[in-house]
Amino acid sequence: MSLQYYRRLILSIALLICFLSVAQSQTRNLANWVGKYPLVSGSKPRRGIYTSPELRRKLTALLGRNYYRQLVYDYYVMSKIESIDGYLVAQMCKQHACPSSASFMVVNLTKGDIHIAFWRSGYIEWFHTTGTAKDLPNDVLQKAWWLNVPTAADKIREITRGAT
Repeated sequence: MSLQYYRRLILSIALLICFLSVAQSQTRNLANWVGKYPLVSGSKPRRGIYTSPELRRKLTALLGRNYYRQLVYDYYVMSKIESIDGYLVAQMCKQHACPSSASFMVVNLTKGDIHIAFWRSGYIEWFHTTGTAKDLPNDVLQKAWWLNVPTAADKIREITRGAT
């Protein structure tokens, strides 16, 4: 084999290593959110995990502008972010409408996959960068109480689109 082939191979490996280290550092930064609230109350403009440099661009690509704005601006009642089975889990709901309007975000801290669900009056809309809700561990899915509502299984819409 030629020397040029080996140079290309070494360059490809080096680029792959750089890419993987950048991806790991981004998910490592997300892990720092564990135990904190998803949004900083009263901040203008809104600040939090959804507007962080690691997620903002990906969430906008995944959700589109309207859904992204709903996620950042419509939900105010929050629980602290948790880490479950290697996944970051963030939940919020609308003030004075918690039983009927909620959001749920799951980020795989190893791969960087993002899963977001919106629960609105018995209807679930899932957005995924890869896979579907069934790909998530049961312990993660159990955190979203509304996924266990019997009628919720009939009213699910799932959208998968890469958000790199």
